[in-house]
Amino acid sequence: MSGTGKLTRDQIREQIFNTKPMVKQITFMGVEVDLREPPMDVVLEFQASDAENRKFQVAKMMQNYVYVPGTEDPVFEDGDVEAILKLPFGRDMQLLQNEIMQIMGVQPTASDKSQAPVERDAMVDPDDSGAPEA
Repeated sequence: MSGTGKLTRDQIREQIFNTKPMVKQITFMGVEVDLREPPMDVVLEFQASDAENRKFQVAKMMQNYVYVPGTEDPVFEDGDVEAILKLPFGRDMQLLQNEIMQIMGVQPTASDKSQAPVERDAMVDPDDSGAPEA
């Protein structure tokens, strides 16, 4: 029953299965990177992970989302998980989380305090004792 202007089942399937992931360029830790919408299996694997594995799944998500701009090359690889977990969790990481949520169609809310950005100027440098330099 395909009338004028209506797609056939095969055309619908072709369009669905040829959908390209959404890509958004952001600045993360001072460098431009592409964030790419992950495939469904990656999201479902993350959602199914238990709390013990959650930190590794978050690092794994960075492998699945963050790409060298304009390429198919992920920035992070399997061997980077421990290094990713050692990155400072500040404004850049919060921005990355918010952008990933938006790519997935989830809008961070103002009541979600974990997503509230903190201005870097308001942070204290751990190497700064506060004493004037001599």
